[in-house]
Amino acid sequence: MNNFLSEELKTEMKIEPYQKKIWDLLNENNLLIIHPESGSINKRIEIIKKFKNQIYLVEAIDGEDFYKISRNFDKSTPDNIYNTIYDFICKVFRKIECTY
Repeated sequence: MNNFLSEELKTEMKIEPYQKKIWDLLNENNLLIIHPESGSINKRIEIIKKFKNQIYLVEAIDGEDFYKISRNFDKSTPDNIYNTIYDFICKVFRKIECTY
């Protein structure tokens, strides 16, 4: 994926020095960015939004949410499977507004 953001726009957006460096690196192949506060998914989502969704979130398969979701499916019954699926969708697809 190639990224093109003008220097004028970078200045207008009041981009921090580290953000400018990341914008410049987005043109590279195989770029991996590790956020220092990796325990909170919300901090990583903020970074993705700052870079106009040009960065993709990769979660570790041993993350706490994966275990919770798996347990919920293991415990599901025919009576609550739709609620389990709904909870799963709300956790995985964060752009969906869920109401409980």
